[in-house]
Amino acid sequence: RENAIKLAELHLSPGELARVLLPLQADPDAKVRFQLLCTLGFLDTPESAEARNKLLFRDLDDNWVQIAALSSSSSQTFSLLKVVLDNLQLDRPAYATMDQLLAAMIAASGKPENIRPLIQQAALTGSKKNTGWQAPVLEGLAQGLEGSKISGSLMKNELSVLIKIYFEHPSATMRNASLHLLTVIGVEDKSLVKKAIEKAAFIVKDKGLSDEKRVEAIQFLALDDLAQHATLMKTLIIPQEQPAVQRAALKMLSLIPDHTVTNYVLEQWPALTPEIREAAINTFLVGPDRMSLLLEAIDSNKIQKASLSIHQRGWLMTQSDEKLRTRARVMFSQNEEKKVNKEYQGALQLKGDVIKGKIIYEQNCALCHQVRGTLGVSFGPDLGTVHNWQPEGIMASILAPNLSIAAGYELWAVELNSGELLQGIIASETPGALTLKNTGTIEKTINRKDIKSIKTLNISVMPAGLEKNINQQEMADLIAFLRQND
Repeated sequence: RENAIKLAELHLSPGELARVLLPLQADPDAKVRFQLLCTLGFLDTPESAEARNKLLFRDLDDNWVQIAALSSSSSQTFSLLKVVLDNLQLDRPAYATMDQLLAAMIAASGKPENIRPLIQQAALTGSKKNTGWQAPVLEGLAQGLEGSKISGSLMKNELSVLIKIYFEHPSATMRNASLHLLTVIGVEDKSLVKKAIEKAAFIVKDKGLSDEKRVEAIQFLALDDLAQHATLMKTLIIPQEQPAVQRAALKMLSLIPDHTVTNYVLEQWPALTPEIREAAINTFLVGPDRMSLLLEAIDSNKIQKASLSIHQRGWLMTQSDEKLRTRARVMFSQNEEKKVNKEYQGALQLKGDVIKGKIIYEQNCALCHQVRGTLGVSFGPDLGTVHNWQPEGIMASILAPNLSIAAGYELWAVELNSGELLQGIIASETPGALTLKNTGTIEKTINRKDIKSIKTLNISVMPAGLEKNINQQEMADLIAFLRQND
């Protein structure tokens, strides 16, 4: 039945064959219903739309069913969004996800006349109480507009609406979604936001307000020329300020495309607390020039190597710039792989404790790995597959991850036409796009037309240097945990 539906796509027209397909919406098999939902996207009739809606709401919690529902023509997107909103159930997150997907499709059309009504409607119905769909719709619009050339001058009224939401809406989710959309659309006419910028600067300085409000105000200043607010940001990066405010100020200062932030971090480094130092280091990790300054600062002992986390070191050691990558590897891999492996041979003679090993795993490995689909993040290979390896092989892969890179987990470097550099594992591909994922970040889908170059680095995403975090007994415990066959 599933294959018959696929074959029917070659001969579809509003007629007998289409009418025969529609009763399959009640088929007990999920694959048959899924294929029917995909195929109905080729039909644009009231009957097919009704069947599509029934199929969608029957299995709405399935992400693939949501995507299949999007296969219909763009002319049906508005009507489908209306149906989803009319049937909204706040206790089911799938509705919000579907709202966001549909809004993204509408925005991707790049037509202001399709976008304006949604912004205005979200502002009207959500002015006092968020009913659950407004924020996902605004987020979807922002995602759909990313990379488009729509001009903010065509949406002046909507910009004012979004600014009002940002400063007055009681929901933080709505405020963040409105700022995301404002940032994507852009504000060409600075006079539109002049008063709002002044208001944001006033909020930033008011220590009597909550951290959340002040951080949001700092983020709003990014709509303006940040160089004009550099002095204000610097006054916030002091031990007397709350960590959240300091981190937000560092992030905004980092957006100024020069060495303002790096020079200030180096100047203030002795006074920065450990919690803020991690965020400060991240301001260097956004481009080759700043990374080179960081390595120079480490060489001159202005910043200590110990201040960098294992992931920050790994980021430096896996850059596509060969000169930068080599310099970082020499700096952070002074213990050669063979030497480190030799020093840890004693761990193979120790008896490991499975329970303690699980704790070591959760502290050092769970950020990127799972064990048999649980206990961590599904980013790198599932470590449940190594239970029958010899201890020597497990330890060698831990201490020298580049020796054996699992297929599909190579690190890729992608340069965009905009000059932006990205790295990560290729999570999925379609004819028009590919999706990169990296540790601690949201998956990023990239249109192929935006890619200038792409190449594999033949490097494991897992950074070397784990031996700095665990001793030999802990290594024995970790190996014991990974080798258990439960």
